Amino acid sequence: MGTGTADAAADEADFVMKTMGEKLIAFQLCNEPDLFFRNGIRKSDYDFAQFATEWQHFYEVIRQRVPKAPFAGPDTAFNNEWLVPFAKRFSDQAAFLSQHYYAEGPPSDPSMTIERLLRPNPKLVQEFEGMAQTRQDSKLPFRLTETNSCYQAGKQGVSDTFASALWGADLMYQLASVGGIGINFHGGGYGWYTPIAGTARNGFVARPIYYGMLLFAEAGPGHLIESALDSQQDDHLLTAYGLHSDSGSIKAVAFNKDANRAVSLTVDAGVRASKARALRLFAPRFSDTTDVTLGTNPVGASGAWSGEYEAIPVRDGTAEMDLPPASAALLTFA
Repeated sequence: MGTGTADAAADEADFVMKTMGEKLIAFQLCNEPDLFFRNGIRKSDYDFAQFATEWQHFYEVIRQRVPKAPFAGPDTAFNNEWLVPFAKRFSDQAAFLSQHYYAEGPPSDPSMTIERLLRPNPKLVQEFEGMAQTRQDSKLPFRLTETNSCYQAGKQGVSDTFASALWGADLMYQLASVGGIGINFHGGGYGWYTPIAGTARNGFVARPIYYGMLLFAEAGPGHLIESALDSQQDDHLLTAYGLHSDSGSIKAVAFNKDANRAVSLTVDAGVRASKARALRLFAPRFSDTTDVTLGTNPVGASGAWSGEYEAIPVRDGTAEMDLPPASAALLTFA
């Protein structure tokens, strides 16, 4: 929609729909329209009203060609002020709301560091609050359709390090805890933040952030349950989440983003449990770009991986586990 025509978009949508079928999540009509006025695609007075008129036109032309085409939007860069009017106007046309988020940037800024990446980000809190409020008001779910550590393909020494694994996995749980339905990490080629680096010709390798995504995936489907950290001593670098899996088991995942201090956890699952096992996400240092493991094993060149679980002592229904500095663990009760 930024530089093309509605008829061309309908041709493309028709081809994609026939090719992808039910695998297609949704069509989006543009990328970061709230920045159109900054990059010369639209005039300086471009606002939501103009965007909405264009969006409606493209939607109608595509739907005439592809009647069952699913849509989402507005796919803004960061502007929460566009979410509410979009939800009000297009609640019957859109399957979900979408927005982008980058923790840092630009990469040329020396203040964009690992330490900053791992600290709580007020910008993220504000964005999630806006999306959650819009969902409550409009009943439309939301998705982060583009995200990563540092925009403009990431920052070397930050985006390609083990710190990104802890950040990325924790971000996924933060999003899930406020009702998000999905996330898309930006990547490709050899960008510093890409989860899978390489090309079909030269081969691929799993970057550290991929391990964080794998940790989240290993938890499996389920729903988050209420959890709380006691005696945290105001340590914002320790986070934890509880999960009731679809298989019926209770799981907990904890992130220690402190580079120097280990944490001793006593985890009460709230159910009778006689044993537990942990899958650990680890690297020797935050800054490591290699030597990352999940379940003591790396991801192979072909993407193959098999993690080893560690038995965790359970006494009186609670599990006791040490969490080393700069690490995470997925704990499963049985």
